[in-house]
Amino acid sequence: MSVDSWISGFKSHAFLLEKERPGVAKENGFENPRSPVFLFNKEDRYLITMAAADLVINDTLQLTSSQGFPDKLELNKEYSFEKDKRRLYRFPPARVFLAHNKGGKWDYRGEALVTELTILPLAEKTVGKFKVVKLYTEEHRQVLNANQQPAEY
Repeated sequence: MSVDSWISGFKSHAFLLEKERPGVAKENGFENPRSPVFLFNKEDRYLITMAAADLVINDTLQLTSSQGFPDKLELNKEYSFEKDKRRLYRFPPARVFLAHNKGGKWDYRGEALVTELTILPLAEKTVGKFKVVKLYTEEHRQVLNANQQPAEY
């Protein structure tokens, strides 16, 4: 795929700037802290996003019961989930950690593949499906639960 055809899909969200334009390519590669600059070809052109969009990237699918964490996890079974915010999870074949959020404390239960993912930008939520591919032993869960809790804010 050519650079020009790749860019054409982003015209409403991004625009092309040449390197010589003053103020565009700063030392850290940012014009605006929320607008990343990507070097994508040998001609030193940059792709700059025009508007900042909040997209949370996760390697852990942590769910409350109301968001879709099942009462009983079964290996190789597919489950639906719904989360607030716009979220992106690792794509198969990469796994995500699977955690049950119980009152703010995460209980790591296993690993899953996110099989479907829909980001609803106007509703600011993400819906999808996951398939359980690994269930942790009680010993494994105790170690993870003791050491992998989210940071306190």
